[in-house]
This record gives sequence, C-alpha cells and structure tokens, in this order.
Amino acid sequence: MRTTQNLLFHYFATWLLPLSIFILGFAIPILVTRDLASNAITIYASKAVSRGDYFLGKFATAFGLLALTWLGPLCAAWCLGNLLAPDWRFFWHARAALAHTLLFVLLGMTILSLLALGVSATSTKEKSTPVFWFLWWIIGGVIARLPRTPNPGSATSVSSSTSTNSPSPYSARAGHCHRRDHLPILGDLLRSIRPETMSA
Repeated sequence: MRTTQNLLFHYFATWLLPLSIFILGFAIPILVTRDLASNAITIYASKAVSRGDYFLGKFATAFGLLALTWLGPLCAAWCLGNLLAPDWRFFWHARAALAHTLLFVLLGMTILSLLALGVSATSTKEKSTPVFWFLWWIIGGVIARLPRTPNPGSATSVSSSTSTNSPSPYSARAGHCHRRDHLPILGDLLRSIRPETMSA
C-alpha cells in the first residue's frame, strides 16, 4: 500500500505543479509590482514596517496561494481517500505518502514563492511581470526538454527546477522498478514509462 500511495501522490503532485505555476502567474503583480509602481514601498519604509516584515508578508501571500492550489488538494485527497477506506489503519499505512508529499510540495512552494517575489520586483508595469513569468516558464521548459541539454540548462525552467528537488521516494528509479515488479495491477502502466523519465 505504501508503494501504491507514493506512486499515486507523486503523479498527482506533479500534475498539479503546472496548474499552480499558471495560477501564481496571475498573482505576480499584487506581490511587489504594484508597490513599486505606486511608490508604496517608500510609505511602508516610513512607518513601523521593516523590510523583513514586508518580505515575510509578500512571501506569505504567494505561499498561501500555492497552499490553496497545490498543497490543499493533495491533503484533501489524502484525507478523503483514507476516510473512504474500509479500515482506519489506512491512515497509519499512508503516513509515508503524506510525509513525502509534504516534503516535496513545501520545498517546491518555498522555491516558487521566492521566484515569484523576484519576478514581481523586476518591473513597475503590472502587465510586464506576468508575461515575463509565463515566458520564463515556457522557454525554460522547452530548453530543459531539449535532447542532450547540459544540466545547468534545466535550471532555467521553473517547473523543472522544482521537480528536480523532489525527495528520493518520488524520483528514485529503483523505486519505479520495485513498483513495476511487485504491483501486477500497475505493472503494464509502469512498463510503458520510459526509464529516462524517472531520472529527474
């Protein structure tokens, strides 16, 4: 059961990642861009708002949005799936899948939130920063998938750099082979997956 849940939540988490990046792109202007355009940062600096407080508040905004679009559905699926299980012990057996999901998603949310703050601070025009975010995402994704792309090239992709930091229970090729050999129901599905796609 542990292996099956790890596999399912791995695919669910990676499927929700592009959707979360897309939604976060529309929130880019409200992070820092509008404050730069209206000189609100100067007003904040004149009040009892430190740079750390300002950064923490903007970071929490991006992090909270990702919690709704990425972490929330995963936790809801874990809880609902175990509630519908025939035995309460499924919660205990599925604890490893939840821990791996939290490790992967919380790390990804932190990286994406920091990247969103950086992109939001690159311009004072509200229409420019989302465009830059989506272009970076699309172009970086294309470069990361080119054949024989050097390893540094994959860092240009938002989703690729996030997926690369997935914990070993999600990305290890040995785990993929174990699931393929010991899960008859999913064996045919896993055999159709090329090994190189599991080496991220």
